[in-house]
Amino acid sequence: MALKKLMTRSNGISVSYHKIEQLRIRKIEDNDEYALEGDIASYVSEDYRREYIYNSVEHDMFVFNVKAEDLANPFETAYKLLKTTEKFEGAEDA
Repeated sequence: MALKKLMTRSNGISVSYHKIEQLRIRKIEDNDEYALEGDIASYVSEDYRREYIYNSVEHDMFVFNVKAEDLANPFETAYKLLKTTEKFEGAEDA
């Protein structure tokens, strides 16, 4: 699972494949919610990621507050929520 969306960085490099590299779940104290925290790596393309798995062009961190029922498939939830952000608005599932 990943996201596809063409983006051009400030240095002119275009990236189009975005994959969650790490995902953490943390219980929020005194609340019935959980923090879904992670890192998403951006690559020039899906093929580039396969060939150069450790050479992402860009990394971003994200944090979403979710309910326990949203954690049945945390990766699916994270990708769905990422698509609601300005940066990944309009992204397609890959």
